[in-house]
Amino acid sequence: MYLGSDDIVNNKFFEMVVSGAIGYDMYGVLDCYIYEVKSKTLAYWPGYNNQRKGETLGMGRILSRNLLEKLKWQPWISQLDKGMDWSMMQKVKKFKIKSGGMFMRNGMFAVDIKTPVNICSLGNYKNIKRVNVSLLKKLPEYERITRL
Repeated sequence: MYLGSDDIVNNKFFEMVVSGAIGYDMYGVLDCYIYEVKSKTLAYWPGYNNQRKGETLGMGRILSRNLLEKLKWQPWISQLDKGMDWSMMQKVKKFKIKSGGMFMRNGMFAVDIKTPVNICSLGNYKNIKRVNVSLLKKLPEYERITRL
């Protein structure tokens, strides 16, 4: 499972995604929440709505051993410091694999934290909807996150 240093998920997220991944080479979520520290704004992002529609997000994406072996355990294009999710998908598309995804539900929660040093900010997401920041209370790290 791939999680970045700015991604926080709850236990229900792990339970749902790991159980959903059985039988797939690649599996993940199709949506997430984004919290921007500077503006103290929480937004819901329903996922890609362009040519990448239906593609799982990098956050929480699970790759099977079978797929990792096909990728020679190098899931990204070398020497990148941004565009990692896109990079992984470019490499994965070269193989015929079984992939699947799910939208967050039943108490699962995942949030991508955006600080001023992140490569992309909340403004980079075109189809977001601002939501009540109290949704972060689904995470044990709520107090720490809102103090950033």
